[in-house]
Formats: sequence, structure tokens, C-alpha cells
Amino acid sequence: MTFADGSGPSQWATVSDLGGAAEVNATCATYGGPFCTYPWYAVNKAHSAFTFGADYPGTQFDYGQAAQFATAPQCGGPFGPDSTFCDTVLKPTPPVG
Repeated sequence: MTFADGSGPSQWATVSDLGGAAEVNATCATYGGPFCTYPWYAVNKAHSAFTFGADYPGTQFDYGQAAQFATAPQCGGPFGPDSTFCDTVLKPTPPVG
């Protein structure tokens, strides 16, 4: 990613509107079973790219899989304090450019 001034991002972050694994646990008896997972962002070193969904061949960082997403709305938003999920800064910074 390159911005108009030629610079690139110094950080990447993820956010979910549903709360990651916590959302799945509300409707599934066991996380990880059929149709009971939550997709996550990862860095695929083999392709120098972000992926979304699961770990694939070449995945270098998966940032805790579904645990990369906040599970409780603790950030402010249009509906007041603690009304949206906070972002999670990915560390180490993805080597994608």
C-alpha cells in the first residue's frame, strides 16, 4: 500500500464488528467444529500478501487467529462509550508492501 505522498503504513490493525471467537461461542457448542470458526487475518510470506480466512501454506503470522479480535465493545463510537469493538494492532508489523 502506498499513500499519495509516496509513504506507506507504519502499522496494520484488525477489527471485527462481531467480536471474533466470542460470537461463534454464542451459537456453537465447541469452537473449531464444522461451521464453528471465525476467519482471521494472516500474513502469507510465500506470496507477500495478507490473507483472510484461515492459515494457508506459506502463512508466517496469524496473530492469534480469531483471538486477534477484541471480544467486548470497549471503544467509543456513534452510539456512545463502549459501543464498538477496538482495533488490535498487529505485531510484528507485517512485512507486506
